[in-house]
Amino acid sequence: MMLIIPPKPTRFYQLPGFDHWNGLYHLNGFDIFILVPYLAILSILAIYGIHRYHLVFLYLKNKHKIQKPKGVLAVKPKVTVQLPIYNEMYVVNVWSKRHAAFAIPESCWKSSFWTIPPMRP
Repeated sequence: MMLIIPPKPTRFYQLPGFDHWNGLYHLNGFDIFILVPYLAILSILAIYGIHRYHLVFLYLKNKHKIQKPKGVLAVKPKVTVQLPIYNEMYVVNVWSKRHAAFAIPESCWKSSFWTIPPMRP
């Protein structure tokens, strides 16, 4: 009988060849438990990537612009130079010689020493 009666006309998405995929997979709670954090992390990484591309775009757009100072300072600010000294005897002599070679007037800098105590086992 099947050979004599032609099948009913169907739409392309209802073809019998596609019916064998129906019912193979059903979304359940575990899948949602996995998909929600995955998609959240994926979204965060996508936003981070877009932000990085935006930063590269801004860099390439503005790299030729050079900022020039608006003027010369009338009063130079104070500068503090700090150097850790690790209990070495000759470091202070070398440091003081290099400290004196700075191109900053002496009235504008202040020395600051701090030492680190030796490590005990």
